[in-house]
Amino acid sequence: MTGEVVFPGPDAVTGKMGAPFGAGFAIDSTADPVLVLAGARAYNRWAAQLCAESPQRRAGLIVAPILGDIDGAIEEITRAHGEGLWGGVIIPAQWGTYDSYTS
Repeated sequence: MTGEVVFPGPDAVTGKMGAPFGAGFAIDSTADPVLVLAGARAYNRWAAQLCAESPQRRAGLIVAPILGDIDGAIEEITRAHGEGLWGGVIIPAQWGTYDSYTS
């Protein structure tokens, strides 16, 4: 049996994150939180479509940047889960001037 877990890792050539507007594992502290959430939404829509093509083989993880707009991130988690993604990546632990999400 073979399976794939889909998540936005760094591009092997450029080292930049694979999700739009840097909404991946290493968000730049100067990134606009509105654009980062938009990038996460775009990535999650793409991942849900990709995983829906082969649900027995693919599992997509939700990208949810929670520090800029918590309500928007919760909406996105709920929406993406409803489209078939499960599990998730809540990033980052600390971002620029925002408190850590564990504070």
